[in-house]
Amino acid sequence: MSVNGPGDKAEILGKLSGQVLRKVAKSKQGALKDFVDNFFLNVPVDDLRQRSLDELATQTLLAWNFIQSFDYAAPKIAIVNPDPDADHWQSGHTVVMVLQNDMPFLSDSVRMEFSRNEIGVHAVQNIVQVANRTAKGKLKNRSNRNLDDSGTEVEDRQNLEAVLYFEIDRQALGTDDQHPLEQGLVDALQDLHLVVDDFVSMKARAMEIIQELELTPPPLPAKEIEEGKVFLQWLLNHNFTFIGYKEYDLLRKRKRPCIDALPDRALGIVKRRHEGEQRRYLDQLSPQAQEFVSEPRLISFAKSGTLSKVHRPVYPDYVAFRRFNKKGEVIGERGFLGLYTLPVYTERTRDIPVLRLKVEAVMRKSGLHPYSHEGKELARVLETYPRDELFQTDTNDLYATAIRISQIKERHQTKLFVRRDHYGKFVTCIVYMPRESYNTELRKKIQRILCREFNALNAKFNTYFGESVLVRTQFTLRTESDEDLDYNLELLEREISQVTRSWQDGLVDALIETHGEQKGLALASTFRDAFPSSYRDNFSAATATEDIAHVLSIGDAKRLSMQLYQTAGEENDVAHLSLYHPGAPLPLSDVIPILENMGLEVIGEHPYK
Repeated sequence: MSVNGPGDKAEILGKLSGQVLRKVAKSKQGALKDFVDNFFLNVPVDDLRQRSLDELATQTLLAWNFIQSFDYAAPKIAIVNPDPDADHWQSGHTVVMVLQNDMPFLSDSVRMEFSRNEIGVHAVQNIVQVANRTAKGKLKNRSNRNLDDSGTEVEDRQNLEAVLYFEIDRQALGTDDQHPLEQGLVDALQDLHLVVDDFVSMKARAMEIIQELELTPPPLPAKEIEEGKVFLQWLLNHNFTFIGYKEYDLLRKRKRPCIDALPDRALGIVKRRHEGEQRRYLDQLSPQAQEFVSEPRLISFAKSGTLSKVHRPVYPDYVAFRRFNKKGEVIGERGFLGLYTLPVYTERTRDIPVLRLKVEAVMRKSGLHPYSHEGKELARVLETYPRDELFQTDTNDLYATAIRISQIKERHQTKLFVRRDHYGKFVTCIVYMPRESYNTELRKKIQRILCREFNALNAKFNTYFGESVLVRTQFTLRTESDEDLDYNLELLEREISQVTRSWQDGLVDALIETHGEQKGLALASTFRDAFPSSYRDNFSAATATEDIAHVLSIGDAKRLSMQLYQTAGEENDVAHLSLYHPGAPLPLSDVIPILENMGLEVIGEHPYK
């Protein structure tokens, strides 16, 4: 329903300006008029039409009054519930406003906090303004976006302020205590500030490593060192969003060998994380992790165990460059936390350093001719394999998994592949299943099975639909401990396979088992989708096979078929009668007298077509 009528956007904003300008001093009216135009610049006219002028005025004045003061010391956050009566607030939503220096990923990070708390977002209005304030932070004047009053782009971005306005699910707000959402937003924005403030420094650390590899290379193969330099340069070329940096010393000669963090070298979000434990003893790690941290490899890949609050709600990638002594022993590492940028997930593997060598090694190990059918299929599997997994999976494990995937050969099967990371923080489960079987409810069932089996704290998923008859879902499970996993892959795969099988799949199998493959498939093409959901909810595929036989027995000479039966586990005095009749169901009034004359009592009827 349109509240403001069919007027265009300029007309609605003109009426709105006229209403709100009366609420402020004359000296402020020009600035407020300018603010109205900017605040609603990207709001669709249909959204404006859905609200009364009174409600739009409340929204405008809330934001206008909010930006009047700002001390720059910390982000300014307000969470309010406008009064439905006094403020004409009909939407009923809670308003969240944020004011702070403009910076990348700001809106993303705030919305991630809403998502983390499972809070729905109903309206978003974000603007950037050039603000001129007094020494005490009072707003003197403002202009839109990054232009000054003359229309010239502002070079000094220090006075660029982001104004974020959200309407979210209604929240219960107290009078004194800080709402948990506000503390979550403060934490997220603190992380974002650390990332933005240290971004240049993190890139400088990457350049330092490149120079060190050139001037004083470690005792490793020259090809590995060269690929490491190229890879680090590739990361710097807008392929990796740096959000943290840390350094460790690996002290093996101590009485109790340990890994020591160097907090003075931390950058980005690691600064906050280093406030806790600074040392970890090797005997606290699993044997696999102890072996991994000592392997003489230049680059290692892992995932951070803490979800990112910046840019994307995922577990950040950790790319570490190890340090070596003259004997070639690992003595520490320098690691970058970050997020691969979106082009990385679509770029060809042959254009990505490190991955190209790994893919070449797998193809070479397979012995397959690259232009053979099998070789092309293996190459396709590797090219479409989850990029995060390509980085983190060792070549031998990747070879074993990729070969098994290529051997599915487009058959309608359900297959499970499991990999645990070296540090025991994550279990990655990749499930292939028939495309027509996939839906959200099925994905949730599989996720619950995997979380139960691996005692996961939480799970993230990503589903890939390619040209294949199969769909692939990758589950990343955050596990509780690094103890050895005790699971049976075959049994787990069988359990998942059972839940991916639809009722119709069971009917096809039952028809083939009863009638043979040729006739069974012919019947399946007719009856596979013939049964309504109400029938499928109450009867098995085996029962449907019997019902199909009765239906097929009906013809011109035989207009009715029936069967009287009892099901296992029911009382002896309970029986079921199925009647099969072409066209409309038989009238119950015709059937009941016959059954009652037989001494039977009818307690229910369920017709199916």
